[in-house]
Amino acid sequence: MEHEDLILNQLKDKCFQATRSGNIVASDFIGASDLARVENYLNHQLKADYIYFGGYEDAERVCVLFPPDYLVEDFRDGSFDPYEDESLVVLRLSKGKNKRELSHRDYLGSLMGEGLKREKIGDILVRDDGADIIVSREIGKYLEAHYSKAGRVELQAELVPLQDLKLSQRPMMAIHDTVPSLRIDCLIASAFGISRSKALEEIKRGMVFVNNRQIPKASYEVKEGDKITLRGKGKAIYRGQTGLSKKGRLAILIEKYV
Repeated sequence: MEHEDLILNQLKDKCFQATRSGNIVASDFIGASDLARVENYLNHQLKADYIYFGGYEDAERVCVLFPPDYLVEDFRDGSFDPYEDESLVVLRLSKGKNKRELSHRDYLGSLMGEGLKREKIGDILVRDDGADIIVSREIGKYLEAHYSKAGRVELQAELVPLQDLKLSQRPMMAIHDTVPSLRIDCLIASAFGISRSKALEEIKRGMVFVNNRQIPKASYEVKEGDKITLRGKGKAIYRGQTGLSKKGRLAILIEKYV
C-alpha cells in the first residue's frame, strides 16, 4: 500500500474511533506535501468534522483531531481550544557537556535511529542549547526515559506542556492595502500578492484556512485578529480596518510572517 493510501486509511480509522470512543482522537503528524490530498479526502469523501493542530499556531507538521459527537459543534464554530486535549506534548532536549552544534537533521536522524517513523514526530524547534520537539504524549514518555544522545552529543530529556514551548519571535511585515470587502478571497489576494481569481482557485483547492479551520467559500468574511493561512505560501494576521479610500474601498492592515 502506498504512503498516501496509508495516511487516508488511518484518518478513516481515527474518525470512526472518535465516534465510538467518545473521545477526541488524533492522527499521526502530516507534512505539507500530503495536505492537499488529505484535505480533499476529509472534505469530499470522508466528510468529517476535524481541525488541524501541530502543538502551536504556526506548526508546519500537523495532526488531524477528530471530535466525538458531543464536541462536533465546538469544532465547527471554532470554540474548541485544542490545547485542552493534551494529546501532544513538548519533548525538551538540553545538551550535556558536549556543546557541539546540532541541526534539525541531527535530531531527526537520531530519533529515527530510535525506531520512530517520520509521521510520529512533529516540528523540531532547534535552539543553541538544545531543541523542543512536538510528539504525542505516549511517544514522549518513551523518549523521556530512553532518548539521551544525538550523534556524540549527550542530551537530557524532559516532557513539558505545550504552553511552555520555546518559540523564537518570527519577524512580520506590515501590509497596508485597500479591498472592496472583507471576503476571504480579497484578504488572501492582498496578503499574498496574488490575483483574486488565483485566490479563488486556492480556496477551491482547500488550501485556505482561518484560525486553523479550512474555508471552503470565498464569501467568508474575515474578522479583526483572524489568522489567515495559504498552504505553501505562508501565514498572516488581519489587524483591522484603518479607514476608507476616496473610492469607498476599505483600507486595511495585514501583518504577514516573513
